[in-house]
Amino acid sequence: MKSSLHLYTLFHILHAAGAFHVSRSILRSPSLLFSEKESLPSTYDISLPAGLRGEAVRSALKSDRGVCLDFTSSSSSVKNVGVVKVSGKGTTGFLNNKLSNTYASKLDEEIDRYGPNGLEVKIERGIAKEGGLLNSKGHIIDRINVCTFPSSDGIEAYMMTSPGHAGSQLFDRLDPFIFPLDGVKLIDMCPTEISQTPGRSQVFTFAATKVETAKNSIKESVLPIFDEWNLDSFFSFPADRNDCIRYSLSKDDDISVELLICEDVMLPSCVSRGYTVVISDKAQNDNNVGSQVWALATAELNFNGPVALGPLEYETLRIEGKWVRGVER
Repeated sequence: MKSSLHLYTLFHILHAAGAFHVSRSILRSPSLLFSEKESLPSTYDISLPAGLRGEAVRSALKSDRGVCLDFTSSSSSVKNVGVVKVSGKGTTGFLNNKLSNTYASKLDEEIDRYGPNGLEVKIERGIAKEGGLLNSKGHIIDRINVCTFPSSDGIEAYMMTSPGHAGSQLFDRLDPFIFPLDGVKLIDMCPTEISQTPGRSQVFTFAATKVETAKNSIKESVLPIFDEWNLDSFFSFPADRNDCIRYSLSKDDDISVELLICEDVMLPSCVSRGYTVVISDKAQNDNNVGSQVWALATAELNFNGPVALGPLEYETLRIEGKWVRGVER
């Protein structure tokens, strides 16, 4: 009986020692848990120690330059952000049925128009409000930032996903529930396959610990691209997180570029503050407006421009800030 007890005790000691050895091996080599395909790309040298990389990101956030992220980069779709546009007379009912928040059926029109050099800029103010996208069990799939604007049918909305939940996934989830009599039209503005639609929209975030730093980044990296419209002379920022602004820039009575801006950085305010900009144009080449904005913001000679971050840096900031965006279970 004693020998059996000794064998049982020895077995548990060896089992615990083996588990401890495995746990130490995982800590030394995280690739045991995460395959190479699951690793997130970084804008920093991958050989740079994680501690130095994290300190560099935190220093950039606190500096007068701030940071910027391209959430629609073709280099990695792991942490991409998508936008689905909803229009039609049934927009309000559709949003209220699919999301956990309530959205108004009509908004007061606040529209300004400017016509510099024979061109036209239409400025519309809307309301930004988050809503939870739930599954059939009531579990949250994603936190959707919805920007609504007045339209002839009541309202039209832009549903912005959080990083890691592509807009095409949201479109594919919602589109089967649309019927002709609903009076709702969905447009995937950031399709996973670029060839699916012309004028693919791009989503950029400019952030810093001080919101004024993010404003300066947009003034120096976004507005110069629109010098033709003199946009910097009458450009304004959303008043708070519940405000959003849409700029429609036209040539010859045809909208060529749309600029949507809201105060949201997909991170808690204790980590950073700033703005997300959605740029839509009709260009079907690599030299579209969004590409020009990113090239200007991250140019080597732009010494005062924001520091570019990648998906790995964003995910690190999200975890440090304990920011949960929602995962379907």
